[in-house]
Amino acid sequence: PPQPLSASLELLRGPADAGPPDDAPTRALFAALGGGLCDVLDAQLRGAAGRLPQPGQQAAVASAFCSLRRLADAPLLQRFARCLGGCSEGALLKAVLGVPRADAGCPVACAAAARYRQLLDYAKPAAGSWEQGFASVPRHPQVTAFLRGPETEMRYQNFNDREHACNFARKHFHGTYNRLEGHFAEAKVGGKGGNAFVVITKCQMEGQSRLAQWNADQAELQELIKRFPQGQGGQPAAAGAQLAAAGAQKRPQRGRGAGGKKGQ
Repeated sequence: PPQPLSASLELLRGPADAGPPDDAPTRALFAALGGGLCDVLDAQLRGAAGRLPQPGQQAAVASAFCSLRRLADAPLLQRFARCLGGCSEGALLKAVLGVPRADAGCPVACAAAARYRQLLDYAKPAAGSWEQGFASVPRHPQVTAFLRGPETEMRYQNFNDREHACNFARKHFHGTYNRLEGHFAEAKVGGKGGNAFVVITKCQMEGQSRLAQWNADQAELQELIKRFPQGQGGQPAAAGAQLAAAGAQKRPQRGRGAGGKKGQ
């Protein structure tokens, strides 16, 4: 039966320097576990808008990748790569890219291409700017655009009722820096029933901290460019870029704009 993500990761945990399985039953078991992991990981990343549910699972995914790599099973590694194509969590991509002796093979190239796009996705922060250029609120593109822009306050009305609005505010805005979503803002709920709304107010982030993060990201970007073969447009690993794009397209776009249910 399908295993939850944590169980699948534990079953496939393995050292980076281990040799390949040397008998057919073990290889078959690893292949079956790897296929199950890809199914669960793909569903999780699509359902959580590209992020893992628990802190620390990034390293476990990288460890599972070490085990899958030992099989040298090209179709299975390609499935794993497509999962990475739907990933918007930089820490997970960096964990896969940090696997010892990871070359430009399929999953690594895909992770490099996805991370490359992330690092190009925001401009250098200006002194005193309210723009939080690396912000990303899954399934709420209008909120993401607001956080990345110069405005300081936004009234957002996209909820079934007040409870729905409260859940949204609690989930995304704490008045402190949201590490997973890359923003610093607070939210207050107003209205009732279908007229419920949330007023999102940015908190001023320290300019030096944002600039230091941007500089670190630029250094990482240059390392990616040096490490991987160049594809079209200077993007690392052209084949990985194609797989990453395919994985990202598989993720459903939810919300009113896509004709789906209201997000949370």
